[in-house]
Amino acid sequence: EPVSSNVARTMKAIRSPNSSAVLGAAHRGGYEQDKVDFAPENSIENILNCHRRGYDLYETDIQRSKDGHFVIIHDKTIDRETNGVGEVRDMTLTELKHLRKRFRDGSLSSARIATFEEFLIHGKGHTVFKADLKPGLSAHFKELIELVKKLDAFDTVIFRVPYNAVSLFAQHRADGLTWPRSTVMFRVKDRKQLDNVIETFNPSVIHIDVS
Repeated sequence: EPVSSNVARTMKAIRSPNSSAVLGAAHRGGYEQDKVDFAPENSIENILNCHRRGYDLYETDIQRSKDGHFVIIHDKTIDRETNGVGEVRDMTLTELKHLRKRFRDGSLSSARIATFEEFLIHGKGHTVFKADLKPGLSAHFKELIELVKKLDAFDTVIFRVPYNAVSLFAQHRADGLTWPRSTVMFRVKDRKQLDNVIETFNPSVIHIDVS
């Protein structure tokens, strides 16, 4: 099938209030066979692998480097995922790009830390990213939206944000920042939070933690 059809089907399910579709998300791109696939977690190499395996969504993570670049890495530190040490926020993009990513068994791959922009470019047309905004990123949401607009990639990403950022996002909107209803997915844990998000933003998608 055309590579774009999976994106269209996924976004239609997300945007439709009557959809009964069940979508599968690959955690950090799906990396249970990362060494066989030559594709460690949260790597550019894993984008095509995620599509080839038939996942609807690529669950990923965004952090910000010391010099203001958005990078794709899960942990607060780079210790587990790369051959470096330290926190992402304390390193420049150049320093991060010199590192190599590790496979699950700890051995080094040839993959490098990717930027969010690289993810949008390489995933456009065949991958929908469910991107978690790590702590502190909600304050830089305007920059993220401007990047998505520049690349015409609103069909490529859904940002998952914590409920404690509701007031900040309401302020973003009051300041004139706009985004499609399916672009932001708040993470809630109870009915009160759920109702507040619906009333405030009328989103087309919400993350609900259940126990």
